[in-house]
Amino acid sequence: MNANDFWEFLAGLGIFMFGMFLLEESIRNLSGRAFKGFIRRYTEGTLKAVLTGTFATAILQSSSAVTLMVLAFTGAGIMSLQNGIGVVLGSNLGTTVTSWIVAGLGFKVSIEALALPFIGIGGLGLIFLGKSLKGSNISKLSVGFGFLFMGLDYMKRSIEAIATDELLSMIPDYGPLIYILVGFVLTAALQSSSASIAVILSALHSGLFSYTEATAMVIGANLGTTVTVMIGAVGGSTVKKRVGMSHFLFNFITAIVATMLLPLLNRLVFDVMGLGKDPVMGLAMFHTIFNLMGVLLFIPFLPLFSKLLVWAVPEKRMETSVFISKVTPDVPEAAMVSLQQETQALLQAAMEHNLDLLSIDPKLVFTGNVNGSKGERKKPEEQYARLKAVQAEIYAFAALVQGQEMSEQEASLLNRLLSAVRYAISSAKTLKDVKRDIDEMEDSESPHLNDCYADLRRKMMENYIHLQRVMSEEEDLQNLPRLVKTMKSIMAEDAQLMQELMKGLKQHHIPAELVSVLLAANRAFTLAARQMLLAVKDFKLSAHDAALFDNLEVEVKA
Repeated sequence: MNANDFWEFLAGLGIFMFGMFLLEESIRNLSGRAFKGFIRRYTEGTLKAVLTGTFATAILQSSSAVTLMVLAFTGAGIMSLQNGIGVVLGSNLGTTVTSWIVAGLGFKVSIEALALPFIGIGGLGLIFLGKSLKGSNISKLSVGFGFLFMGLDYMKRSIEAIATDELLSMIPDYGPLIYILVGFVLTAALQSSSASIAVILSALHSGLFSYTEATAMVIGANLGTTVTVMIGAVGGSTVKKRVGMSHFLFNFITAIVATMLLPLLNRLVFDVMGLGKDPVMGLAMFHTIFNLMGVLLFIPFLPLFSKLLVWAVPEKRMETSVFISKVTPDVPEAAMVSLQQETQALLQAAMEHNLDLLSIDPKLVFTGNVNGSKGERKKPEEQYARLKAVQAEIYAFAALVQGQEMSEQEASLLNRLLSAVRYAISSAKTLKDVKRDIDEMEDSESPHLNDCYADLRRKMMENYIHLQRVMSEEEDLQNLPRLVKTMKSIMAEDAQLMQELMKGLKQHHIPAELVSVLLAANRAFTLAARQMLLAVKDFKLSAHDAALFDNLEVEVKA
């Protein structure tokens, strides 16, 4: 082996991997939202999830891209952990398509004759069609295919030169375990199972390794793909760690079973299927059978496997936010669901904060989940600090989502969610700023202040019960009239209280020194009530109904 052979092999490997990168990028851009929607919709049930993972990976030519979507969808709660694992299993099977492409075309036809037209057409396309996004991606797809086969040709030629050297006779038979380790290290180093499989196929074609040794390396290569996922899971969310562990356990257990059955599987490919005369195609078949066997082995135990992962990797609520911390903003479909869930949780937390300021137990208003019992609840100032922290996280997350490709409906929804967050935080701040007046009303010996304080508590409970009902309903045509009715009630009660206050002041029923406290408290309460209602309006109503509400509110003010 001389230096030229080494550099030719390295160049071939680099060109092959760059071709794979162009393929993945162009197909992902061309498929865009269609594939994300496909993965999101067709994963109801284990078998569907596996088939969807297989098909998506076969088309996208990237198990990492599919796994990224799975992480996003499971983190957002759109996809269950069990179905997410099913997609990951299917993606392992989908990666075998690359083996068939390389084995079926790379060693059966003139690679140069196959590669040059793809590169030439794609390169010219990038020059003349580069300004068009679709044209640019189609051209990159063509160049990617060309580089894929050109890199394979360089690797095949360099390995053939190595195989004709005396080095070939010096390689001892260390047994399958050593070759499994070689395949594992090769894939872990390249961070690409497709590249390592291409290297193994080239080495087998050149006679550097026997078929049995190559099958052992394929087993190690499959196990090596878990390194990338495990690295990505370190320090990630709980769901991400569970998916990463599922990927490792699946490949590890499948590798053990395949190693034990290796003589039987080789006999099946060579004798039963008659591929003994074509070891390259035989290796591609072994790669598929090996992964299919693992999928069939795991499918019956997937529910139990999911429960085991939940037990092995328990949830740790270290984050301030609850939902958006589980997903990445790279997939807007999943990110928007998480944002909706986070916004709803923030709205309820803001209401609980306001109820606590008026010494009202949130359990009297919310029939669902409340943050702990009355004795375990945090102080209002601590609650407000957490609300502000979650608001900051939502804004930062939303900014990243806005950088992704979004539909017009998603962009409109995002703006309404951010508006809902602003109103909810403003409502909490409005009441927080008059906490001293509220405390004075509660602790005062004046019956006027006590009565007013009791009236504010009653109105807040009634308003929040109405808002809670709107938030808990699905698409309900009554949500708009309910919110309009509640807004009218807030404004009418405010006007009535102001009339009674002025009347009591004139008739000397209310001491002048109490008027400023009553005015500040009532003004803050009315403003906070309106802000919370507007938050629910932006969160719950459609863009059309929200616009109708805004017009009706102008009429109410007038």
